Amino acid sequence: IIIGCGGSARAVFIGLKKLNLKKITIIGRNENSLGIFIKNMKKLSATNNILIEGINNIKSNVTPYIEEANLIVNTTPIGMNKKKDEEENIPLGKEIWKNLSNKTILYDLIYTPRPTNWLKLGQQKNCFTIDGLDMLVQQGALSIKLWSGFNDIPIETMKSSAKKHLMV
Repeated sequence: IIIGCGGSARAVFIGLKKLNLKKITIIGRNENSLGIFIKNMKKLSATNNILIEGINNIKSNVTPYIEEANLIVNTTPIGMNKKKDEEENIPLGKEIWKNLSNKTILYDLIYTPRPTNWLKLGQQKNCFTIDGLDMLVQQGALSIKLWSGFNDIPIETMKSSAKKHLMV
């Protein structure tokens, strides 16, 4: 499952497509944006045999999808707010995650706070959780490489520095 249908969701979709998955479900709140996103992802995947499904979480019950998912990726900015204890800082709201399977991997592209409230919920359910810090560092490293031509990028130094400076 991919939560969101913006630019980050597109990048995640392309990465997931390379894994030859059988099904990718995109959950979005804006029906128009979701429809355009699904149409574009189906064009990108015309040669793959991936079932691509779009679900509007405002109009449809997404609980069965959450319960069945092996991997859920949050590509929205929900959770980056500094008000750490508020329920609205959890994608799709707190209630939807009560039946989350401990076999589900949760990947939140947000890297601050660490961990997000959503990932804390996953940890309480014994899910494997991943935050967005590595993605942030790898994007920065690739930018340095492309702009400077240097191949020896100090990724561990970058990651260490980011950890020191981000909210915990």
